[in-house]
This record gives sequence, C-alpha cells and structure tokens, in this order.
Amino acid sequence: MIKSFKKYILDKLLQIVVDKNYIRTKFAVMFINEMVYGELTCEICKKVFGKNAKKTLDHIIPKSKGGSNHLNNLQLAHKWCNHQKGDSI
Repeated sequence: MIKSFKKYILDKLLQIVVDKNYIRTKFAVMFINEMVYGELTCEICKKVFGKNAKKTLDHIIPKSKGGSNHLNNLQLAHKWCNHQKGDSI
C-alpha cells in the first residue's frame, strides 16, 4: 500500500517536471523505481539490475493497444524481459 502511494505521488510530481522538459522521461522512471524499491529493479521479473544490465522503458499498456507515454504507463525493465513481454499487457 505504501509503495503504491509513494509511486503515485512521485508519478504525479515527476510528470509535471517531464512535461516541462526539465528532465528526460527515462531518468524520471529510473528515479521513481529507485525510490520505491530502494535500488534499480526490473518491474517485470523483480530482479535487481546488474552493473552492465541493459535497461529499457516498457509501456505497461502497449502503445499499439492505446497506451500513452505518461509516467504512470511506463516501467523500467531488462531488455530481455521487455522483449519477452512484447505487446501484451
């Protein structure tokens, strides 16, 4: 419950900053992820990113199915996990 509330507040605050082009979207998603989990974690497999892990932004609801680029629809994922998920929800 606290993690989801914390993520909700961070999403709202950082979306304003991203919309004004003060920071990049990927940085905002990484910041939210680190604040919620305490370290950078893949949202799909829930494993901590290794030093050389390839990080990607994944759309929770894919753009092909009407998803947006807003922070509440983006999550941090391993490149492999993101590829395996494909366009599923």
